[in-house]
Amino acid sequence: MPSLVSMSEAFLKGTEVTLSLSQSPEVEGLSNFELGGNSSGVLGNNSFGTYLEFRTFDLFGQKRILRIYHDGLNPSRLTMKGSIGFEKVILASFDGVKLRMIASAGKEFSAATLNVRDPAGLYEPNKLVLGSEDYSVKGASKTYQIDSIVVQRQIEQKMLLSKSTYAHGRLGAEIAYTISKERLGLEDVILREPSTGGRDLYTTDGKHIIQARLLTDPNPLGENLRRTLKTQLNRLVRKLHQDFRYNSSASTGYAILSYLDPGSHAVKAVISVIKR
Repeated sequence: MPSLVSMSEAFLKGTEVTLSLSQSPEVEGLSNFELGGNSSGVLGNNSFGTYLEFRTFDLFGQKRILRIYHDGLNPSRLTMKGSIGFEKVILASFDGVKLRMIASAGKEFSAATLNVRDPAGLYEPNKLVLGSEDYSVKGASKTYQIDSIVVQRQIEQKMLLSKSTYAHGRLGAEIAYTISKERLGLEDVILREPSTGGRDLYTTDGKHIIQARLLTDPNPLGENLRRTLKTQLNRLVRKLHQDFRYNSSASTGYAILSYLDPGSHAVKAVISVIKR
């Protein structure tokens, strides 16, 4: 995230809202970006001034509801609807693929990531091979492994090494999206906001659901590493069985566990396939 973000213009044309923002330092070579959305045209008013509410969508149709306030005197205020109402957006950034926003309401924080472009190009997974029996879990029809996943950009590499659980959840979902699309051959995969709960990814026809997780410090080595991975896979598989109860059209579930190998420091993945 940049250290400073400022809004230079808010423009309304018909129902289309466009906010022009600048970020410093640059993120992936970008110093300026836009946040756009669609408004009902209805104005409201509260203690922060008059506001215009609008919705913004990402590539996968995921929605965020925002409000821009102005009282005629002070700088404009941008808020995002979170778990406890509309929270002030304190930071935003755009890296050419993902638009990130962090909002605050006192000690509570909400994070949102909107994919403006397809994130599959951010990762390059090696070929899919049949997995070792060491990683087979109860109920899985197949197990696969990927021995290397190249993280292409510096920003995702830094997120990988950070201590942020939200960043790790986001990377795990994006890696799972890339694997499901480019190695499992699934079409029309929807990537959801990982922090919202439920299925992490799914196909638009409802037939395939995916649970994803990323482990960045699965120590120690050897047998304990295998035990850790198998334990985490079992947890993802249990979540898939729960998801089946709420997704009646789903016939196949995928538990995609990616991890930073503590020996080689390469990103790898283990995949369990569950049939309903």
